[in-house]
Amino acid sequence: CWKMKNMDNLIELHNKTPVWNDDTQSYVLNFHGRVTQASVKNFQVVHDSD
Repeated sequence: CWKMKNMDNLIELHNKTPVWNDDTQSYVLNFHGRVTQASVKNFQVVHDSD
């Protein structure tokens, strides 16, 4: 697709914005058990409609 400059089937994704947690005094994302270790490298990619 990208070699032919065809952009019809592309979707735009972005990083999910973390929310502030007053208990831990930090920004957090809910990974629903998929993450076993806290890291600044953990992120989620979402579509605007999610």
